[in-house]
Amino acid sequence: MRFWVKNKIMTLGGSSFVTDEQGNKLFKIKGKIISPTHKKIVCDPSGNKLFVVRNKFWHFFRRSAFVIGADGEKLLKITKKFWTNHFLVDNYDSEIVIDGTWTGWNLDVVREGKLAGKISRNLTLVRDSFQVDSAADEYNALLASIVIAIDNIFDASKPRN
Repeated sequence: MRFWVKNKIMTLGGSSFVTDEQGNKLFKIKGKIISPTHKKIVCDPSGNKLFVVRNKFWHFFRRSAFVIGADGEKLLKITKKFWTNHFLVDNYDSEIVIDGTWTGWNLDVVREGKLAGKISRNLTLVRDSFQVDSAADEYNALLASIVIAIDNIFDASKPRN
């Protein structure tokens, strides 16, 4: 299944939405207005919380983000390696590997040895947009939260004006 994660154009907290190829909303991402950790909540269309994504509060050399389940259990810690688009994933329930190209935002997400999805960034002038090709529908919410976590890592590393 192919779907898109798009940041809203006008938002205070960094909210986003996830749509499929027909334009149906699959998930809502609610950003917090004042959050030093860039906390975002991934919800289904009816508003039920699925995941919480937030950055690590203290970071010295490496930027990290956490994917936390609806029950408050940490599922993933994603850390960007230096100078590359490779990510270290500390996971707590299954093996997940995120690997990307050095020049672009093309990432492969492999779960337990099988390709779970491909993530690519679409360049637009107005807002960030990410295309996700999922191997199975059961991975959609997890892949959307991984996109939000990696986007948070890149946003946190940008200089603030």
